[in-house]
Amino acid sequence: MAEAERVLIAAKDGDLQTLRSLRRSAPFAADGFGATALHYAARTGRIDCVKWLVETAGISPKVRGRSGATPFHDAAAQGELECVKYFLATGEVDADTRDGSGHTVLHLSARFGRFDTVKWLIEKGNGNPRVKSRNYMTPVHFAACGGHLTCLELLVFKAGYSCVNDVATDGTTPLYLASQDGNLDCVKYLHSVDGKCNARARDGMLPIHAAAQNGHLDCIGYLMEKGQSSANERDGAGATPAHYAASQGHVTVLKWLNAKGDVTATDQMGGTPLHDAAEQGQFECIRYLVENVELNVQQKDKEGMTLLTLAEKNGHRRCLDYLKIAASKQAKAQKRLTYTKERQAVTENLTPTMKYPGKSLAFPTKREASFKTSLEPGFHIRERPERASLQLSINDKKNKPAVLKEIIIPPSVNTRDLNESTEPFPPRTQATVSKVLPSPFTKKPVREKQPFLHRLYWISFLLRQSFLKSQVRNYYSRKNKWI
Repeated sequence: MAEAERVLIAAKDGDLQTLRSLRRSAPFAADGFGATALHYAARTGRIDCVKWLVETAGISPKVRGRSGATPFHDAAAQGELECVKYFLATGEVDADTRDGSGHTVLHLSARFGRFDTVKWLIEKGNGNPRVKSRNYMTPVHFAACGGHLTCLELLVFKAGYSCVNDVATDGTTPLYLASQDGNLDCVKYLHSVDGKCNARARDGMLPIHAAAQNGHLDCIGYLMEKGQSSANERDGAGATPAHYAASQGHVTVLKWLNAKGDVTATDQMGGTPLHDAAEQGQFECIRYLVENVELNVQQKDKEGMTLLTLAEKNGHRRCLDYLKIAASKQAKAQKRLTYTKERQAVTENLTPTMKYPGKSLAFPTKREASFKTSLEPGFHIRERPERASLQLSINDKKNKPAVLKEIIIPPSVNTRDLNESTEPFPPRTQATVSKVLPSPFTKKPVREKQPFLHRLYWISFLLRQSFLKSQVRNYYSRKNKWI
């Protein structure tokens, strides 16, 4: 084992005796990320080793690793308060010292929920609770992102309640970050102190989009119930929360959104949540949207991309095979539906319609003759339809032009009684049965079997069978006798 590695292990374990024996190598030992022995000792809170490395080995508290973090930052991130106090006491670092990302020790201690460190830095370490990083994020952002409610409450109290709506460079607020990471307690607290639930990020996303993208159903429900967010909210590209849930495979969230909103909505590119699921290979979401929501598998977006094209392009073989089968089933179903509609259209040509406003005939009929004979006294039929109150359009079997008949309704008859008739068909008489027009969709009635004739037929059949058997038996008996 190399001396540098032995130095780092000794600093991590607090083995001061080994460090003293390797004094010459201690100042120069570092790992692949540029972290020195002082970084290792500060992370684990080995205060004796920290003091020896600074005072005896001569390692500066300002030394930085490749990320730009000093031992001071590492100690604050791990909540090693004694080391934090010691580094501040040296005077070489202060509460505003920043790492490579522009974060202070207060940012890091809030991010990892080090409540004691946060409190001491604010009250005695001259830490600013509204200090901003390079991307304009405050410690409140970091506490909300990490889900540390106690640190969040302390920071908001010290910084003032207006800090809950501070916006970072990308437009995110503390409530947005809490929703994104599913920290429901922080979301509730920030909303209670006037945090905005509908504050958009720079890309147009709302907290509900961020929660749906990461599958946090509890946050989605709270934002819709208390934050007045909608399941159909659109981001800058026209995507809904269902698009984000489908693209990340959160089928439970997708089912809930289907009950509360529209999961068939398209974005600005014409893509549905099913397109996003196919592009990302989310099989369970694809199956749910096809089988339960019944989205069209052949639907194209504005670029002409179908689900099959997206799945094949991104190498999602399982999704591609399933979509091919689903497309075949939908095509067959559409063909059956088209046939049914055409059949219904032909049938509707034989249905009478009322000609006075707002009224319709209560009973449909396909029988011209039976309808004629079922008219009440006072009704009559004439050929010319100038003042018809009711017309019948009847096509004959040879597709000849329809014959229009009109029924004159006398003034004494209330048309409401016609509409409210409960009789499904006009009565038929024996005289009109032979005149009924045959329908191409009705089968001929099967003749009922006569019990007596049916029994007589079987008796004769059995007699014939017994007679034939006796003849065969006699034939073989005579043949054997001759032999």
